[in-house]
Amino acid sequence: MADPMREKTVGRTEIYKGRMFSVEKHDIVLDDGTEDIREVVINNGGAGILAIDKDGNVILVRQYRYGVSRVMLEIPAGKLNPGEDPEVCAVRELREETGMIANKSEYLLSYHASAAYINEKIWVYYTDDMTAGEPDPDPGEHVEVVRIPFDKVFDMVMNCEISDVKTQMAVMKAALIRKGSEEDTK
Repeated sequence: MADPMREKTVGRTEIYKGRMFSVEKHDIVLDDGTEDIREVVINNGGAGILAIDKDGNVILVRQYRYGVSRVMLEIPAGKLNPGEDPEVCAVRELREETGMIANKSEYLLSYHASAAYINEKIWVYYTDDMTAGEPDPDPGEHVEVVRIPFDKVFDMVMNCEISDVKTQMAVMKAALIRKGSEEDTK
């Protein structure tokens, strides 16, 4: 029996190739013989890190995001270099954007932001063990480091004041983990 959920790529055409992503047109055939096309954004993915300092503040960055034409408040994050380990990327971005050096980090979550048309996967890590260093932003990267108490950041996420998905997901998962830890100590 044919599985209507399966799609086979029978042709691929690169439409655009840029520095950060490319766009391809895929000719596909479903198991039932239906032919169609898919337009796909190809991207190496990215990684970010939820960093909480010894005073319980989340280390965030404010930066202008051209795609939405406004300044966003986010966890430090950036694009993966080809073949780069996501954890290495997250730790590197923390250092470059904030100057903080993670002495240890742990996996928090990963997700596909818009699986219908982009292959991008984002990995998010967590650290609360850091040493201060000097920021080293990429050329043309302008960020402002902001420290906000975790509970205030949580409220900002809940009130949609922070609309960046990786930041929302990282804060929500960390809140659930913290709640579980508090219940375990009761």
